[in-house]
Amino acid sequence: MSRPFVRGLCFLLAAGLVHSVSNGPHAVWLAAWLGPLLWLQALHRLSLRQTLLLGPWVAAVATMVSARGMLPLPGALYFVAAGVIGAGSLTPFLLHRLACQHLPSGLGWMLFPLLWTGHEFLLGKLQPFGSWGAIAYTQAALPSLLQAAAVGGLPLVTLLVSLPSTMLHWLATESGARLAPRLGIGAVTFLLLTVIGAGKLRLITATAPGSRGEQLTVATVASPLHRRLSVLLAPAYDSGDPATVDWSLALPHGALVTQDLVTRTQQAARSGARIVVWPECAALVAQSDEARLLKTLQQLVREERLYLAAALCVVRHRSRPWPPGDGALDNKLVLLDPAGTVLATHRKSIAVPGPEAALLVPGDRTLPVVSTPIGKLGLGICFDLDFPALVRSAAGADVLLIAAEDWPGITPYHSVMSQLRAIENGFSVVRAARYGRSIVADRLGRIGASLVDPDEPSGAAAPERTGSEQWLLLGTVSASSAAAPYSRIGDVLGWLAVVGSLTLCLLAALSAKARSVGAAGILVRLAPQLRRRPQ
Repeated sequence: MSRPFVRGLCFLLAAGLVHSVSNGPHAVWLAAWLGPLLWLQALHRLSLRQTLLLGPWVAAVATMVSARGMLPLPGALYFVAAGVIGAGSLTPFLLHRLACQHLPSGLGWMLFPLLWTGHEFLLGKLQPFGSWGAIAYTQAALPSLLQAAAVGGLPLVTLLVSLPSTMLHWLATESGARLAPRLGIGAVTFLLLTVIGAGKLRLITATAPGSRGEQLTVATVASPLHRRLSVLLAPAYDSGDPATVDWSLALPHGALVTQDLVTRTQQAARSGARIVVWPECAALVAQSDEARLLKTLQQLVREERLYLAAALCVVRHRSRPWPPGDGALDNKLVLLDPAGTVLATHRKSIAVPGPEAALLVPGDRTLPVVSTPIGKLGLGICFDLDFPALVRSAAGADVLLIAAEDWPGITPYHSVMSQLRAIENGFSVVRAARYGRSIVADRLGRIGASLVDPDEPSGAAAPERTGSEQWLLLGTVSASSAAAPYSRIGDVLGWLAVVGSLTLCLLAALSAKARSVGAAGILVRLAPQLRRRPQ
């Protein structure tokens, strides 16, 4: 084996190792910065054939490790999906490998950041899991950096993370004068320090969590009885067929869970909570009993003088078939005010692909926002928060109330998504989660209170919490918001990255074609001379 191949292979293996911890629920924030440099070095040291043969396999295996527990897919299907995602993640690196050699170095170094940002942005638009895999979610340990999302959303964070690797790769591969890449490294360093410094200043100068405007005590409540209900409903969520559930057991147990939630909501109100949020599908009820449950909840909020975001799972059909456009289960969040008035009802906008999508009544692609005496309250359910464009429909809310139910392996990754939505839109979030992390966060994404569900396998309740406290989270939020620029300009930066990368790739293709035509012309002119025999 040649020395260049051995070096390239070493970089490739190192890139795969770092890739396995650079994203997903087990991500290390520094790996997201280091990974692109290793991939660039590996793919530019190997020949194109070696790159195409080895690179996708290494990326596929690394993704199988990094996404473990995250993709809700069984057995071999998980490995196939993770492998395809991993191999596809090399697309911006391969395009850079092919195109950069046909561009002037000044443009070549710009290509990769635009490719990586544009690729991630388009995946977020096209894939069924929304913004899953975005680099910004791995940077929760750097809140100052995440403030950039208030301006440019997820694409701006990705662009900033990619720049150092690009500059260092340019410096390492520049065979001639090194002044340009060194100036580039200096410029990128200055840019990052400016962005992080501005983010830090924003965090320092902004009011403390919950201290802007009126102080609102909020709570999330859950029930330990819900675990048994999840077991009873599991066959339907595994198969997409409601007939697999024994409803004679599930519905009576759902009534017990609901009664326990009512009791715990009373306790939360007497602890000072003015807003209480239930986790996703907390109350299971037959359609024929929904009106009776609603009357019970109306009486509850009148007695306790609180706002309640009650998450219901209404059983509309217990077996197939059902009318087109309908669903077996109606997954919705109902907001009631202290007078018992139903202010808003929100059906889950986007169901998780697979069996859940087959079960649920389709929802509207918007999140409702209602004005109340304590501020503007918005509603969202779990998977809705994974789609930044959808959540922008709630821009203008002061507090977004979220009902969620996670699965093992995406804690705390999934709650970090809610933190980014808060930064992007400038509102506080109250996220009540089953089998995950409930949080109360301000408009800058700062967590004022959090609680991991005691039933979440990868975590446990805090040691100081015992008894009913394990199922109750109290926190404070502000009753006012501050609209972030991203909530107004939307995905402009993401589309600019797509257009910029396509433009540079087109320029590279035209340059390569011009060179090949030029070389062919020279051969044509030389051919008669070459055919002459020497005298």
